[in-house]
Amino acid sequence: MAKEEGRRYWKLQQLTERDASLGKKAKRLNALRHGTFTCEACGFANADATMFDAHHPTPLMIGIRTTIAEHLDILCPTCHRTAHRTPDRLKPVPLHELKRWCADGRR
Repeated sequence: MAKEEGRRYWKLQQLTERDASLGKKAKRLNALRHGTFTCEACGFANADATMFDAHHPTPLMIGIRTTIAEHLDILCPTCHRTAHRTPDRLKPVPLHELKRWCADGRR
């Protein structure tokens, strides 16, 4: 089945401000702690920092607050997507539950 794609359109949306330097610092701290960049849920490790996401356990959608790099979890993309697959977008899966999910074979 073929579908037409690629049409361009304008979209108005509200964005949430993020400070990229926090994620970079959190990744550096993670690499210092583990010896290389490592997912804090499943243990996947790689020397390429771009293979990992800095996850806000308290979503930015909640509103303005002060964040420090130590507040962020470093997760691989699979664990990060799983953390946000909850019915309530304001309550992501906690790190200890992600670790259990990984230990159980990611089912």
